Amino acid sequence: MESAETPAAALAGIERARGRLAGSVRTPVWRAVSNAAGTGAFLATYASGTFPAWAFLALAAMFVPSFAQLRDASRPRQRGLLTWAWPAAVIVVLLLPAFAAALWLGWNEREPGLGIALGAFIAIVLLALHLWWARLAARPVIPDASAAPLLDAVLEEPLALRLLGVLASYRGHLEAPTVEHALEAPDTAAGAACTPLVAAGYAEFTDPDQPFGRGRIWLRATPAGIAAFDSHLAALRASATPVP
Repeated sequence: MESAETPAAALAGIERARGRLAGSVRTPVWRAVSNAAGTGAFLATYASGTFPAWAFLALAAMFVPSFAQLRDASRPRQRGLLTWAWPAAVIVVLLLPAFAAALWLGWNEREPGLGIALGAFIAIVLLALHLWWARLAARPVIPDASAAPLLDAVLEEPLALRLLGVLASYRGHLEAPTVEHALEAPDTAAGAACTPLVAAGYAEFTDPDQPFGRGRIWLRATPAGIAAFDSHLAALRASATPVP
């Protein structure tokens, strides 16, 4: 276990852990670009009335990164059926009509420029949606400023404090390796820090509903843990603020 930190050091550690977590849960820009460009190229190919061999590469570029992106973007929040609500809406509202339009253009041998324009428009819209969702998913929750300052003995251990701070900042299921990366700690140290939090009812292991994939360890903060962290954070800030 780490020794007790000064209030200023504890606050700096919490912010550092939050920053590392935000970087790990934010979808890489290259995935968003690959997904948008692949989708646009695929639609433009259909609209041209031909389906050359390179179109299969466009199809792969469209689907493979998108599944990885959906998985990463859903990490900070609730997983399960609601995770797929927004991509389902994008498919029904945007992609299916665009695909139908591309087929119509191809069958009727319309001007190729129309297909290219359609693909470019869909690519731009998809890129904007992906980047917006990535930014939203990585945005932390602001602690309750009205919480009464109160130091908690369970949170005196620095790593446990940072761990609860990470969980409380994102208010959802977080995969264990993601938490370990944010804490810059091995799994054994993170597990030891998590034990008192679970015992106090501040954190819990979860098994969110997953449509597919192997079982993984997930963590989240409980309402009691979020309240305790907010109060402890308020006390640390009060202690770190110099008295005039």
